[in-house]
Amino acid sequence: MIEADTMFVCANCGSPSVEVSALVGGGGSCKACGWSGSREELVSIPVRRDGLADGDQVFVAMYNNFRKIFSASALPLTRFLVKWGFVSAVQRGMKVEIEDPKLVVRYINALFQGALRSVLETREALEKERVNGG
Repeated sequence: MIEADTMFVCANCGSPSVEVSALVGGGGSCKACGWSGSREELVSIPVRRDGLADGDQVFVAMYNNFRKIFSASALPLTRFLVKWGFVSAVQRGMKVEIEDPKLVVRYINALFQGALRSVLETREALEKERVNGG
């Protein structure tokens, strides 16, 4: 199995954007330059993961950190959704109430997931650009 505290990078271009087989003697491939070969040909780098055991836990920690940042923006995002007609709100005295709060949550979740996906896709594109010189 892959060691929990090891990161693999492409032997050809140095990109960390690699897919690695969990099997000993398995293969690996680089998403940035297209290299493929045996896992043993990849460069392995020991990393400290702050107590996180595997890639899934690292992703969950990153996901939760990003979600916390987004949660702090819930009020301005709700105002945006109301202003541009994505959700309806009614004035009740001095208060403005959202007609369907579940709809706001659904939109904010979609914004969060789209933003996180975009950050990850941008990272992959930047890595390909770096490898390909452009």
